Amino acid sequence: MHIIALGVFSFMEVCMPNFLTYEQQVTKLEQLGIVAASTSDVIPAIKFHGYDKIVTDYIKTLTETETNIPFRTVESLVLFDFDLQTLLFKYIIQSETTLKTLFSHKIGHKFGIKKSEYLNHNKYQNPKPVERRIEFINNKFVKRKSFSKDPFAKYTDEENIPPWLYFSQVDLGDFINFYSEIDIDIKQDIAKDLITQKKAMLISDKNELVISSIKFMHSFRNKIAHGQHCFSFNTNKNIKFDNIAALASSEVISSTEYSKLNERIYILLLLVIIINPYKLIRDNFISDINILYDSYHNKFGNEFIQYFHSVSGIPTDYKYRLDVLNRSLW
Repeated sequence: MHIIALGVFSFMEVCMPNFLTYEQQVTKLEQLGIVAASTSDVIPAIKFHGYDKIVTDYIKTLTETETNIPFRTVESLVLFDFDLQTLLFKYIIQSETTLKTLFSHKIGHKFGIKKSEYLNHNKYQNPKPVERRIEFINNKFVKRKSFSKDPFAKYTDEENIPPWLYFSQVDLGDFINFYSEIDIDIKQDIAKDLITQKKAMLISDKNELVISSIKFMHSFRNKIAHGQHCFSFNTNKNIKFDNIAALASSEVISSTEYSKLNERIYILLLLVIIINPYKLIRDNFISDINILYDSYHNKFGNEFIQYFHSVSGIPTDYKYRLDVLNRSLW
């Protein structure tokens, strides 16, 4: 018992953070191999970001192999990370909206647009699982008093809330769980709408790709919301390589690269293009990410960009790869 107690105490002692002045935090940066002491704006940056937001997990990994990294480069990576995650959130939300819109149209057509019609579990092929999912979603709405708030409040009779409005308010994780249980013909119709017809691919594989893609995106949303950084993002919501390879050539991602990047942010870039049939949105996405990349490259130079590719895992020729994917699919 005494040994265990001593071990716990020692562990707590090691993990217990000490209060450090800003000057001491600058010293810690120097000890990591970051050139900070001679930079006048380091302390203002620490005050603005916080030490832990500057010394991220990927910065710590970088300092294991690199020395004398300019503080300006470190801070720029942190800012780029935030800007990229903001951009990706925008297009993930668009993908979510597209999926929910297609889904609502399909079930509205098949079952009706009254709440008692599209939420009638007995109309679905798997009524019991669907019933549990519907009950869970409705209980959440009741707890949040959602039906007395916008956008539902304008409907004096809940029965008249259409599916496209109802499901727009369902949390993505809950929607994914519900979507997984619905009739296969609905999911396959949606997969046909979302995945290109130019490439030979089984409809069952298309359906699986849509579900796994939205789960991958949902994982990104959750992890970023809970403090994980964009450049070091990883997930266990993997996409099958065979499904990626059916749509993307080895110029876009090879099997060797996939084994290293299958949990990383580069896959998310590919998915935004793969499951987005609307040319305007795809073109805007590619343009937005290239403009962001070029702005940092032009401002901070080649050394910064090398560090960016090193920590993010995004290939140095990603522009070419995204263009090849976009043109080959659509």
